[in-house]
Amino acid sequence: MRGRGTPARGRSSSSEARQGGGAAARSRGGAAAQRDEEARAASGTPGGGSGDRARAAWREQGRERRPGGEQGTARDPSSLVGACGARQLRHGAMAPRARGPVGSQQRRHPLLPPRAELVRRPSSGSLRRWRTPARRLKKNLTSGARTSLSGGSKAAVVGPPKARQSIGPPPIQRPARVHVADRRRARASLAASLFPIAAAAAARLRFRPSFRGMASASAAAGAPARVGVVQMTSVGDVDANYATCFRLAKEAAAFGVKFLCFPEVFSFIGSKDGESVKLAEPLDGPIMQRYCSLAKESGMWLSLGGFQEKGPDDSHQYNTHVLIDDSGKVRSSYQKIHLFDVDVPGNMVYKESRFTTAGNTIVAVDSPFGRLGLTVCYDLRFPELYQILRFKHEAQVLLVPSAFTKVTGEAHWEVLLRARAIETQCYVIAAAQAGKHNEKRESYGDSIIIDPWGTVIARLPDRLSTGFAVADLDLSKVEAVRTRMPISEHRKFDSDWKSSNQQ
Repeated sequence: MRGRGTPARGRSSSSEARQGGGAAARSRGGAAAQRDEEARAASGTPGGGSGDRARAAWREQGRERRPGGEQGTARDPSSLVGACGARQLRHGAMAPRARGPVGSQQRRHPLLPPRAELVRRPSSGSLRRWRTPARRLKKNLTSGARTSLSGGSKAAVVGPPKARQSIGPPPIQRPARVHVADRRRARASLAASLFPIAAAAAARLRFRPSFRGMASASAAAGAPARVGVVQMTSVGDVDANYATCFRLAKEAAAFGVKFLCFPEVFSFIGSKDGESVKLAEPLDGPIMQRYCSLAKESGMWLSLGGFQEKGPDDSHQYNTHVLIDDSGKVRSSYQKIHLFDVDVPGNMVYKESRFTTAGNTIVAVDSPFGRLGLTVCYDLRFPELYQILRFKHEAQVLLVPSAFTKVTGEAHWEVLLRARAIETQCYVIAAAQAGKHNEKRESYGDSIIIDPWGTVIARLPDRLSTGFAVADLDLSKVEAVRTRMPISEHRKFDSDWKSSNQQ
């Protein structure tokens, strides 16, 4: 093998050979070069092209290494320099592999094109191959010229005349510029073409019939309606009670409530017998007109349960449930039918009939929130009234403004309300008086909203506080419950049912 000093000698010999050979080649003509070539062939020196010289050197090395060869002993590699030079010894097939990176401290083989580089192909693992600039150019031309196009400018590949071409994105075909007036005319034409379709759809939604055919567009379309139920503690001061109602109505309007329900005796609770009769007014009196103005200013419907309406004589009144719409108009009223003449255990004796005249009319009215059935407090204990409202008057929402006593409320309030909701498959909204009104009277409270399945969906966290609870009424849920459990079709008993008792 070659020692460490051999490459140095090879470089020196090669440099001298190149200097001498170059000077001789410049001084000789074509004939002289031919004679020199013939002389080298006769003397056994490899000649011809670089490939012939390499093959000759290889054969010479084989002779030297073969035992008993023609030469007998190995020759010094420097003796093979000649015209081939040490460059072929270092880079040719017979030279050992040079150390170090290609092109750093070594000279390139004359058979290789200049600026060749050794690269690793990612797809072939450890396989290596030579990739020349010519091959890179060919790859660029055949694969769409993967050259950098950053900035959007075109890039040109430099190569042979036939391969030289411009590479880059195709020119952008910009649409013809449209005038602003043309755009406006196009939009107007599109709107005109779509208007009949939109108008027809809106008309179908707006005038879609409800269960009774009289509900508003929002209820008919099935949009949930936001309602509120008030809980308060009325006192024997009309102005103080109105101030509380005014504040609660404004707060509820800020929450998006469109229908607010107040409890029984919202405007006044007296501490002595007969006080409420003296304050009783007709529905067009100044007290009710204040609440009509409040409904109009707030833009919401009001359910005012238990108003002291002037009765048939000076010693009696009506306990009236008043319904006002968002325009401030009294839409309907119901006079309480069942009067509270009860001896409450451990409490006191109530005799409502001494100063109140009972009504005799069942009332149901259409509204944007469904068909409403109007009742008051003690009516809750008489399920036949709610059965009539449900199956005869087709009510969807039952209103029960109340002032249950503390004793009866603790025992029966929520149970009765949920029972009315379940058996009628209606929403139940029950506004309640809460807390102590005076030394003689205290109410249970717990304002509540129940859905047609009997689930409580809204109530105040404190049953004695003043405030309101909010819920969204979805009339489609009423129809869904009634469709899955059609009790209206399964009912057997009615007022005309014949008795099975035989005389």
